[in-house]
Amino acid sequence: AKERDALRQLYRTGDYADIRATAESTPQGLRLDFHVRRNYFNNAIRVEGLKDPPSEPAALASLRLGLGEPFRESALQEAIERLKETLHNEGLYQAQVTWKLTPQEGTRQMDVMITVVPGPRALVGSFVLQNKTPYPDEEVIHRSKIKLKNQLTTARLGKATERLKKYLVNQGYLGAAVLITPGPYDPQTNVVPLKYEINAGPRVSIEIVGAHLS
Repeated sequence: AKERDALRQLYRTGDYADIRATAESTPQGLRLDFHVRRNYFNNAIRVEGLKDPPSEPAALASLRLGLGEPFRESALQEAIERLKETLHNEGLYQAQVTWKLTPQEGTRQMDVMITVVPGPRALVGSFVLQNKTPYPDEEVIHRSKIKLKNQLTTARLGKATERLKKYLVNQGYLGAAVLITPGPYDPQTNVVPLKYEINAGPRVSIEIVGAHLS
C-alpha cells in the first residue's frame, strides 16, 4: 500500500515519464528502489519552410503542443499528423515534414524544430456538381469565380462559397445551402476535383403593399 501511494505521489509531481519499483532483500531488511525517467517539457516550438497558406501561427495552432506541458513522443506524432492535415487542406498534398528535437538537460526543456518542404500546391482539375437550383451548372461555377487550374486553398473555397450563397440569397433563396469541398487528390497530375453541393430551397417572394393617405 505504501509503495502504491509513493508511486501516485511521484506521478502526481509531473516530473517523471516512467516509474517502476523493485524490491531487494538486504541484511538490514527490504530495500525498495524507484527507477524513474525524468520528463522533458515543451519549450520552443517552431515551424520553418512554410509556403503561406498556412501561416506559421496557423501551423503552430494545428500542432496543439502547449508550452510547459510534458513532452511526449506520442503527442508529437499526433501533432505532426494534424499539421499534415492542415497542409493538405491548403493544397499541399506533397509536403514533406521532418523534425529535430533539442533537449536542454539543465532545465529539462525540449525544443522542437519542424521543417516543411511544401512542394507544389494542388490545382483544381474538374467540377462535380450536385446542383439543386434552377440555374445551369455553368452558371453556378461562373458565379463561384473558381476556374480550372486555380490553386487550391481554404480561403479560395471559402470565398467561393460566400459568393454563391450571396447570389442565391439575392435571387430570393434565403435558405440556400452551399458546400464546396475538394475530392480525392491525384498525385500523378497534382489536381483535385471540386465537389459543389448546392440546395437553393424554396424561393421567397416579397410583396410590397403601399398605402395611400389623404
